[in-house]
Parts: sequence; structure tokens; C-alpha cells
Amino acid sequence: PAGTSHVLDACGCCKVCARQLGELCSAREPCDHHKGLYCDAAKGHRGSGICLAHEGATCDLLGKIYHNGESFQPTCKLQCICMAGLALCPERCLVSPPRAAVFKETPAQKPEVNDVQENCLVQTTAWSACSKSCGMGISARVTNDNPQCRLEKETRLCMVRPCDFPMEKTK
Repeated sequence: PAGTSHVLDACGCCKVCARQLGELCSAREPCDHHKGLYCDAAKGHRGSGICLAHEGATCDLLGKIYHNGESFQPTCKLQCICMAGLALCPERCLVSPPRAAVFKETPAQKPEVNDVQENCLVQTTAWSACSKSCGMGISARVTNDNPQCRLEKETRLCMVRPCDFPMEKTK
């Protein structure tokens, strides 16, 4: 598929499509190391695991790699920042409303929306894959959906499956 890297499998003989964040992986189906992903093999999962991102994973935008925390401007209208493998790109050229005219016409009314929030293009990433393939882990996302329109990292607890989950036995 478009945007998917071709990587060598564990034996180094075959090029395969790299597995992406949250997908099942194995020695035959490795994770996309170009995007800072690794295969977290679970105990008793018969050689397979889940692709997870290293803390501070890089971002790949239009074929260019950016480091975690790096700020960049791919177009004149977008200012981006790479955060944990996700490129967040709020628009730069937001048109502010003519506030003075609104206040002259209705001086007794207080604006319903916070002035900063009014000019904010709200962006929220999807929750990341769980940091653990079994047991309690952490999932994260980045959003600017707050009164200051500032990018903030949010975290929550997650569990893909219990670690003592009985696995199917092969004969």
C-alpha cells in the first residue's frame, strides 16, 4: 500500500511490506523501523507481537523524515510539529474576526467563545497503540482542544489482553 516501506524480513532474504503501528508482527512480517516502530513480542504468542512506537518516534511527511519535537513548515499555510511519530499541522493563516465592530454594536454582550479558541483550528490525534502487548499499558494522543489552543499530550491506561490469557495449544 502507498506510504508503506519495504523492509527485509528476519532472514534478510525477502523484501516485505513493513507492518504499521498496532498491527501484528513477526520475524517474517517486521515493523516499519523507518517510522521508529518495533515488534513487541508477547510471551507465549507463538513468535508474533504488536508493532509499537519507540518513545520519541520520528514523523514521515511527504517522504521527509522529521525528528520527535522538531518544528517544520511544509507549506506557507501549515506550521507542523512532530510529536511521538505524529505530525500535527495547525493552519497558520487564520483570519481573525473584526472584533471591534462586534463590540461597538453590542457593548453589553460578552463573547460566548474564548478569543483564542475562536481562532483555533482544533486538532486531535488518534489514541496510540497500547505501550504493552499484555497487561496494563499507556496509550497517548496529542490535542490542542483547550482554552489556550496549546498542543498537549494526554495519556490513558489501556490493556490489549491480560498477560495470563490462556493461549491455544497446538498438538
